[in-house]
Amino acid sequence: MTLSPTTPNKFYNDLTTTEKVTRGVCTGTIDLWVLFISKIKTSAAKEAFKNYPEDSEEEARDSYVRERIANVYELAGDFAGYCGGSNVIWQEFISYIQSWPATTPSALSSKNSRLRTIFQAALTIPQRNLDEIWAQYSSHEKVSDCCAEPLGGLA
Repeated sequence: MTLSPTTPNKFYNDLTTTEKVTRGVCTGTIDLWVLFISKIKTSAAKEAFKNYPEDSEEEARDSYVRERIANVYELAGDFAGYCGGSNVIWQEFISYIQSWPATTPSALSSKNSRLRTIFQAALTIPQRNLDEIWAQYSSHEKVSDCCAEPLGGLA
């Protein structure tokens, strides 16, 4: 997450021409970003089935959809996350990542790292509900610390 509109994330390179035009219109407009995120959420599953048609590729499809949606939230954070009212995007992004399954220690670590990055980016921006985001972040760090303690003793 760069939080700098001059350096788009890796997702920007994969955008279609229509999406690039939409991105240009949406810069700083929270309502349009929310609509754009909604569009990507609905199209990601279709893209995943197109790219991974076999039933045995369900895990790859799920991973593709998760990353595609997370990347569009990241893009929205980079381009509009600093604007008034962006707390809607940040809260949705945090909730979305929190909903990811973490079945392995590696997946849990990746999820926690991503959440930490999102929380830290969101907390640097003056916005509504900052106290709520801070409380979620504090809770997340406490849980992460509790889970890390037993692992640290094994080393």
